[in-house]
Amino acid sequence: MEANNLIYLASPYSHKSLTIRRQRARAITHVAAVLHVQGYHVFSPIVHGHAIWEEIPLKRLAPSYQRYIDWGLDMIERSNQLWVVMLEGWRVSTGIQVEVGHARRLDIPVLYFDPTKVLRWEEGVANAITDQPPKEQV
Repeated sequence: MEANNLIYLASPYSHKSLTIRRQRARAITHVAAVLHVQGYHVFSPIVHGHAIWEEIPLKRLAPSYQRYIDWGLDMIERSNQLWVVMLEGWRVSTGIQVEVGHARRLDIPVLYFDPTKVLRWEEGVANAITDQPPKEQV
């Protein structure tokens, strides 16, 4: 991976349960950290945005969902690739669908990343990436 390539990490986040949102934020933070340690330049709107959201004392002051989406789309335009991180909920995530559609309209490659295939910090990610989503289990 070239040093100036930026990978946008799309992952599920929204949920009515704050506990689940926090679990998802922790999971994608771990993925981003593993990739960072391995030399990848990654951006995750969840890693960055969740920390900001948690700092806002009055949630009525928090930016709208649409503002977060617009911010993510802007960052996709600055990225060289978009990786869909296949954490629980990725197939039904409206946000991921919007992000993938935007990347495809811009001819930005979309890859699918299975974090369960990278179990150790030193383990390479090549076997965890594919250019096609896996078939749904029926």
